[in-house]
Amino acid sequence: MTLPARKLIRLILIISAGFLLQFNSIVALGKFPRVDNFALLDQQGRQHELRKYGDSEALVLISVASACESSIENLPEYQLLRTTWERQGIEFLGIAAAPDESLESARLLDELYHFDLPILLDSSQLVAEGLGIEKIGEIVVLDPGRQQMLYRGGLDVGSQADRRESLAAVLNDVAQGIDHQAEMVSAPTAGCTLSFPQKELHLATVPDYVGEVTPILNAKCVSCHVEGGIGPFPMDSHQMVQGWSPMIKEVLMSRRMPPAQVDPHVNHFSNARYLSAAELQTLVHWIDAGAPRGEGGHDPLTRRPEPMPVWELGEPDYIVDVPAFTVPATGVLDYENVTINLPFSEDVWIKSVQHLPGDRRVLHHLLSFIVPADYAERIVEGENDRYREFLEGYAPGKVEASSFPEGAGVFVPEGSAVQMSLHYTTFGKEVVDRTQLGLYFAEVIPRHQYSTYAL
Repeated sequence: MTLPARKLIRLILIISAGFLLQFNSIVALGKFPRVDNFALLDQQGRQHELRKYGDSEALVLISVASACESSIENLPEYQLLRTTWERQGIEFLGIAAAPDESLESARLLDELYHFDLPILLDSSQLVAEGLGIEKIGEIVVLDPGRQQMLYRGGLDVGSQADRRESLAAVLNDVAQGIDHQAEMVSAPTAGCTLSFPQKELHLATVPDYVGEVTPILNAKCVSCHVEGGIGPFPMDSHQMVQGWSPMIKEVLMSRRMPPAQVDPHVNHFSNARYLSAAELQTLVHWIDAGAPRGEGGHDPLTRRPEPMPVWELGEPDYIVDVPAFTVPATGVLDYENVTINLPFSEDVWIKSVQHLPGDRRVLHHLLSFIVPADYAERIVEGENDRYREFLEGYAPGKVEASSFPEGAGVFVPEGSAVQMSLHYTTFGKEVVDRTQLGLYFAEVIPRHQYSTYAL
């Protein structure tokens, strides 16, 4: 009998930069405000990132809410707007940023009224804040390539559509490739007022660095962002975090950090460092306020944690030494595939494993499998192989041992080997990685064989 399979999670660390202050994601750039990159999930779990729409003529965001009557009454107008301009290279998305909006209410809005548009779920309200959206029904037109705002206002009313300062005129200029506008067009919006309770709270009282900010950083970030870790900078003091705060905000808003941004509405993974809407608001609003040190006492980030034992569960029953690998100072490296024969003279069962990275600065991730001795077939991540049994993986921040459920273990037949796929990343200095794998044997034969399948 095999226990339910686990999903393999591949963690990818990507860092980019941006800069923003004063509770705003809009920076004046000439006559057109510049908009920072952002990413949100829609009601179907698909991610939409502003920069990914760079090939579109324009991106139109329509603020909607299931509890706003005028928003629902205007749905046919929004649909007409879309059918008129979408064929001319202009993309349309809804954005739901009301404090009480949920995934379920957004899906119901789509199903009941055939909205037939992706609705971005802005549960933290940070994207709406940054775009300056103040009402349900407000429409924002963005140039995704230049990351500029071209229009913010409501639907054209009556003869307004015939004026140069109208939504229709802006969309027509965009579709025709004409730069008639001298500056962003603003227009009034009729609709329900959008409230921002957390923004108002944090404007009145900036989040406290010691009491509110550092607990989030310690729980979700510091395990990778330590001296000698794979994070590009250590979060070891307020000064360090404040200096990197523009980048921190950019990767938070674009959902690049924390890693493993899997949709929490689909399933919950115990090793994914989810940030709640409240945590995201705390971090971003604190950064927007200038990332102040505040009046708190000792800086929690400067405290040295108690050193963990090298092997969390004690000395393993058997240690697999991965062949040393020289990581050059620069370049993009292919995956390393190694097979290491095991000397076991009988079948064994594994109850716990722990990977010990030789140099955390360069080991991006690895996957370990049990295979027949001298097995030479290369590992293709995401594919299953009937001769290969997944053992465990390593990714930045994973420092603890992994134990299989009670009464379960991974079966290792006599004459087996460990096969590994290792991914290294360079950081400007040549180093040698000597990773180890610790195996802990089950004292009694488990009732269940534990198997994992890639999905």
